[in-house]
Amino acid sequence: MKRILALLLCLLLLLASAQAELKRNSRGDEVEQLQQMLTDLGFLNDKIDGIFGRKTEAAVKAVQDYFGEKQTGIYDDALDMKLLDLWGTVMGIMEGDGLDPEELQEIYPASCGWGGDEGEGAHYCWRHLEQAYLSAYTGGDAPEELERLISTRQRDLWLQSIDDMYTEWEDSLSGDDGEIASKQREIFEQALSENRAEWAQEYSEQKALTQEARWLESIGVDLCFDLYGAEAN
Repeated sequence: MKRILALLLCLLLLLASAQAELKRNSRGDEVEQLQQMLTDLGFLNDKIDGIFGRKTEAAVKAVQDYFGEKQTGIYDDALDMKLLDLWGTVMGIMEGDGLDPEELQEIYPASCGWGGDEGEGAHYCWRHLEQAYLSAYTGGDAPEELERLISTRQRDLWLQSIDDMYTEWEDSLSGDDGEIASKQREIFEQALSENRAEWAQEYSEQKALTQEARWLESIGVDLCFDLYGAEAN
């Protein structure tokens, strides 16, 4: 499935490079592909028929509003690239494949960490760039489906990354020190289970998912700093 989505994205990029503006009464494959992305991200709830009608125009205006642009209802090249980037990021098919890790290490910090000013939030290392891309899309007037996609992707990425970091930590130690790392993983897993039960009772499904993603981010950023932070000094 991921390969199919990647091929679709490549096709969309090729079409976008020579795409004329799409607007009310436009028709064709380009409109159908636009409608598919709008539907996937929750901006459009209508049939995908390749006809740029009233509902598609309203969805394009909602996308423009989401990106802080003037709501013209016209889908041009600049908006096309923004929507493609958003769609590819939340669908998990733009993960920096082919980028040289050594080059990334020269550009980005050695570990994740927290901003110096209160409320500044997390900054991300070269290992967690996809989380950084997703974080850039949080907030704003996003439809519920887009919020769900972003939170789900963030949650899954941090769960996998935290698991990988605990494994690396355990493998780098031995004896009693190794037991400490294993114990910390058990504490994390127990806390996650308890928090999930509490969030499920206290919040809606979407709010609970958002809470989990944010909590996992805090754990992942701290763990990343503990493991790799010394490299930054």
